[in-house]
Amino acid sequence: MPRFYFHLRSDLGFAPDEEGRELQDGRAAVEEALRAVRYIMRAPTGLQPGAWRGWFVQVADHHGGVVFILPFSSVLEISKKDRKA
Repeated sequence: MPRFYFHLRSDLGFAPDEEGRELQDGRAAVEEALRAVRYIMRAPTGLQPGAWRGWFVQVADHHGGVVFILPFSSVLEISKKDRKA
């Protein structure tokens, strides 16, 4: 199974994922990134939801190549749509 790395980035800095996770494929990596972002945003940090707008997860493969980037703001938008439904 391929290994994916979920690095956190913001204008404040970079937090690399040194371990990564073995997942079935890129689709599973997207789901994992969404779960991670939701978990981080729910953590008791004292930050308002808008504070996450400059943050994103950069998902990389085992060679270090970027597979995709998931902005926290896109997850905020998904969450707003879910609450309205």
